[in-house]
Amino acid sequence: MSSRSSQVHVESLRVSVYTIPTDQTESDGTLEWDKTTLVLVQTSAGGKQGIGYTYADSAMAKLIQEVLTGVVKELRPFRQPTFTRQWGDAFATLDDPAFVPWPSLPWIALSGI
Repeated sequence: MSSRSSQVHVESLRVSVYTIPTDQTESDGTLEWDKTTLVLVQTSAGGKQGIGYTYADSAMAKLIQEVLTGVVKELRPFRQPTFTRQWGDAFATLDDPAFVPWPSLPWIALSGI
């Protein structure tokens, strides 16, 4: 890895939400649904573009836009595992009770980013 790539920061995140109807009602034995929501994140860093996605409620898009964009812009995406450690640390310091019941939420969101 070049020293230049280790200094690259995320420049922007663009979040989109797509709701895709299923052919028929689906179930996992506890709930039924007739659509799937995909959260797509387009990232720009170091003059490069990337995408990530996750299947989650549209609330995940709001979380990414309103909370995570600021967190992500401080991180260096090409420095693994530093990025992963910084990601976890960033969530540990967020003082928001909304995250308390969802300890896996940062990692679900990361899959979208």
